Amino acid sequence: MNRKEADGVKDVKRLAAGLLAIFFITAALSGCSAVGLDVENKLRPPKGTGEQEAIQQALETYIRKYVDNSGSYLLKYPQSGEHRSAFLVDDFDGDGQQEAYAFYRPGLSDKENRKVHINYLRKVEDEWLSVADTEGYAGEIREVFLGDLRGNGMKELCVGWQQYGSRDQEMVVYNLSPAGLIQRDLGEYSSAMLADLTGSGSDSLLLLDAGAEHTVTARLWSMGNGQLSEWGMTRLDGDIVSFSNLQRVTLADGVFGVYVDGLQESGAMVTELIYWEDGQLNAPFYAPEDNLTAITWRESGIPSMDIDGDGQVEWPISSRMNGYEGESVQWVTRWMNWDYTTRTVQMKYSDLVNLEDRYSLRADEDFWQGVTAAYDKDGRLLTISTYEDGKAGEVVLELLTAAVAEKPAGYLSVSSSGNVVYYVRLGNAPGYELTMDRIRYMLILLP
Repeated sequence: MNRKEADGVKDVKRLAAGLLAIFFITAALSGCSAVGLDVENKLRPPKGTGEQEAIQQALETYIRKYVDNSGSYLLKYPQSGEHRSAFLVDDFDGDGQQEAYAFYRPGLSDKENRKVHINYLRKVEDEWLSVADTEGYAGEIREVFLGDLRGNGMKELCVGWQQYGSRDQEMVVYNLSPAGLIQRDLGEYSSAMLADLTGSGSDSLLLLDAGAEHTVTARLWSMGNGQLSEWGMTRLDGDIVSFSNLQRVTLADGVFGVYVDGLQESGAMVTELIYWEDGQLNAPFYAPEDNLTAITWRESGIPSMDIDGDGQVEWPISSRMNGYEGESVQWVTRWMNWDYTTRTVQMKYSDLVNLEDRYSLRADEDFWQGVTAAYDKDGRLLTISTYEDGKAGEVVLELLTAAVAEKPAGYLSVSSSGNVVYYVRLGNAPGYELTMDRIRYMLILLP
């Protein structure tokens, strides 16, 4: 074969190799498997270091021996919540020694039926060994909770499984036993909290569910007589489609409540309070005759929070400021709270809330009646002006949020947080002769 012929053969080989590479790339981008190539199965999980490396080696030994002799697997990570690792290491059974949970998906060829496995490992004579393994409920983990539901010093594993194509999750509780991991399916839920909610000293699970149309519920699961059971259920605002911002508070000695914001499809928001007392689960804001929670409803979407640091949660009732009718709205917000002793709603403060720059500007009701406000998001500048005859008048004050290194001309610093400084420039509007001390009192920095 001469050089020309040899070069021709090389060209053909290069062309064939190029076409084959294009074929594999196209198949990978389209989500297909080419000539038996399973890209996901060939990915090896990253190796840990130290103790985690020993735990991972023990997991791989178990997988090769009992699950998939190729040793192929993927570590799976919870999508949200406090615990985001594929390995949870703690003293789960209270014996003074560390144990571990590992979340993984075996590298099987049938992708559609793959489910995450939970593997339980412990040290036996200074060597990590897998002692229990169970197939989970779905192929993804939404969140993981660890808590002592039995009150015996042993931590249960509570896993929120994410079903493909479903808005809700499935809550499953796993207990350690001599026979391995025993599971209890608590059903579908949208949001959850695990904490001592009954005053018993042991944890309970509060499951909030907005899955059914106009039937929104809160269910409390707790241990009694050695059995995990549903202690109580209460209805919540029927227009809630999702939950956020769960906050546990102490309402009285041994009485704990959970405040939670519920988002409606319209973009409006309500706040619910849920607490356990006298053998039942209560939701005092909910009106069953209307299937609504009207007293905490607001159009603004501003979340509830402990606005004054007193350990209780306030919720905002917002009204549009003078001159606002469209979508870009500034709100006067009246912060309300619920008094457990009197079972009544009270107003605490009135302010303008700026969630972009994390502050509220507190003032009396009379102050807001004669003014309007405009906010320049790009410039981070809030301008409050008098409001007369349907339009803005004299400037009352300007509040500018800027980086520490910036010193804008004509402004005075009134507060700071981290690398942000809040600057004020006072106007000359008659009837609004403010001082810097007054502004410092009005400006409340939000967490």
